[in-house]
Amino acid sequence: MDDRHETKSTPDLSRMSAFSDIPTKLLPSQLIDELPRKARAKGSSVFLRTLRLAAISEGALFTAVEDFDGNSGFLELHNFLSCNSGVPLEDLLPSGSFLILKEPFLIWDVGPSADEFVTFRVDCPSDVVVVGRDSPWSGMFERVRWTIPPVGDLPLLQSFRGRTAEEWKTRGNKLFSGKSYHLAREAYAVALQSVEADRTNHLAREAYVVALQSVEADRTNQLARVALQSVEADRTNQLAREAHVVALQSTFLHLGHFEKTVQHAMMVLKEDPVNKKALFRAGRAHYELRQYRLSADYFERFVAIDPSNLEAGKELKRCNARLAEQANGVNVYKLYLSEKLKPEVPIETADYIGPIAVKTIAGKGRGMVALRDIQPGTQILVCKAIYTASGGPATGYHDSDGLPHVRSAAVELIQELTHMMWKNPGVIGSAVYDLTTNDPDMDRRKRYCNGEPGEPRELGEPRELGEPREFGEPGEFEEPIADSQRLREIVRVNGFGIDRGSFALFVSASYFNHSCVPNASWDIYNNVMVIHAVKHIPAGSEITIAYSSMVGKTYTERLADSQRRGFVCDCVLCQLDKGEPPSVHQLREALTAEERRLMVPYRTDGVFHAALPPASVMKKHAQLLRKLEKSYETSGRIKLQVELFLPYLSQAACFNADASVEKFREFIAKAFAVMGVTVARIMECAESGDVNLFQEDALVTNKLLYALSMAVNGLEADPRGERERLRTAAELVMRVTEGSNKEMARAYLEC
Repeated sequence: MDDRHETKSTPDLSRMSAFSDIPTKLLPSQLIDELPRKARAKGSSVFLRTLRLAAISEGALFTAVEDFDGNSGFLELHNFLSCNSGVPLEDLLPSGSFLILKEPFLIWDVGPSADEFVTFRVDCPSDVVVVGRDSPWSGMFERVRWTIPPVGDLPLLQSFRGRTAEEWKTRGNKLFSGKSYHLAREAYAVALQSVEADRTNHLAREAYVVALQSVEADRTNQLARVALQSVEADRTNQLAREAHVVALQSTFLHLGHFEKTVQHAMMVLKEDPVNKKALFRAGRAHYELRQYRLSADYFERFVAIDPSNLEAGKELKRCNARLAEQANGVNVYKLYLSEKLKPEVPIETADYIGPIAVKTIAGKGRGMVALRDIQPGTQILVCKAIYTASGGPATGYHDSDGLPHVRSAAVELIQELTHMMWKNPGVIGSAVYDLTTNDPDMDRRKRYCNGEPGEPRELGEPRELGEPREFGEPGEFEEPIADSQRLREIVRVNGFGIDRGSFALFVSASYFNHSCVPNASWDIYNNVMVIHAVKHIPAGSEITIAYSSMVGKTYTERLADSQRRGFVCDCVLCQLDKGEPPSVHQLREALTAEERRLMVPYRTDGVFHAALPPASVMKKHAQLLRKLEKSYETSGRIKLQVELFLPYLSQAACFNADASVEKFREFIAKAFAVMGVTVARIMECAESGDVNLFQEDALVTNKLLYALSMAVNGLEADPRGERERLRTAAELVMRVTEGSNKEMARAYLEC
């Protein structure tokens, strides 16, 4: 209901490039000179090593590479940078990195000396496999005698050979403290490998010892002694292994790999259920995945072990606050204060799902339905954005033709979603890919290279981002696909434009279908969307919202919006418009366009500037208004004459300035009437406390509240004593449509 929040899904983005959906292990590796020229290497992969620190240009990473045979070239990684990763470039792709490119695009060029050189181009982040020391492919890279020795921190780390697991861990700690998280991860992974190797060697050695001792005298006692030594050594080795896995968790947590953090924590806790570091990091990872019940469970276990730990107690308190919000809803006043005090800072809150569920709606696909009778003013959904992109310049998406896409918040949103799903495919990927693109074939695309085609769910509750699921299932989410084209369409269909040019994706809110005359309204506080019922909604009825403001839009404009987003609206307003002849629409649209041009200097979203139009302008405006009224009279239409709403408010504002009390009231009443609302009804409800302010066919909009505020703040003279009654009515309207309290209403009415 806020003036600022106008649109759902407006960006028009170009096509995204192709991606590989084949598991890496099924793509045979080839050398550079074996790959096709100026084409995509379909069915092949190439193993490369970077030769220098990457540089950034036009949002892409550029570096030099060589293959196993010493053939060198260049590499362009587009869409690889995350706008909010916080990872320094020297840590993201350092010199000496081992890479596998899946089906890359090759560009062959001729240099100044007539020598040919190749440039690899990769546009999809999931087509780049960064090979760490704990990767199954690391051994292949380590056996290669590289032609060109690279320089930098990673090669030094790779040459740090012959050390113990503890020395590797110490090295990792030093890198971690310097925020070199990727390099620290490498060191911890090698430490873990060393422990595993030591364990294997130990077991083999003990087997030989046992075999030798079996032929000696006093064999029984000797075997018992050896077995005891083996158990003690295994326990020591196990503790060392746990320490290195715990260290590895910390790097995954800082890099945003929350699912991997949980998986590694579970490995440790299986052997050591009271490991506090593993409990803490598992709790933090589940919290970031919005799985607050699971997070609280881990912190409760931690606090039971160490009740004096203040940090764990604080985390548990946060979890309990989120769980209360999940169960009972969110205090809108707290959201209001958070936005007022810190307008750019994401608000920490949980999603809340009221008495609603996703059902199949005839002719519409999926939609939101009431599970019981819902009264006006009921909070039915609180949804935190999976990501909110700012309105500033965003790194452009590029396709394989080298064409940059629209630089906008929508592009940034697509790019960040790509990285978030790539890192956490089980939770974030499942939630986002469950949303439709309005293209059945695209909806059925594979989500993982080793997976099967699928499609969005048909029924059930709205998908929460933090919906609980099992972790640690081997290979279940092997090689997630960062399907940028599909993400683009998901954002186009489901994204919401918000204030200051920002753009966001709200997963649960995306299941609501549009109606120009909705029975629920939404408002956004920074990164949190809150939806309230504004009319009585019977059990089993569909709940709808308006994707954008209907005020001031002609039928043709609303029709174009719905066609661009891939749906057909059959609300009462659209049915009325369809019932009128085209000639009436043409005349009305021409008059509306002329009225807009006349009032452009004086109107901003229906709100006047300090300087009101002069009398000559308002005289012409009154003539246009009469012609608009006649266009409805000619067609015999008496309901929802919505294109008269803003012109009526303009007339009311001018009569208010002239202190023409009766005329002011007349045009305010007319403005309400054309939206299917009466001022008298609202004032009666305010006196009785009845929340049923709006009839089924009323078009509820934030501009109604603006009209009420005009009435409250206008009229220096108040002969009927209506000002306080109108103020009470405005407070009730805000409570029903936004969940506002008296302080919020007072602040709005006074501004």
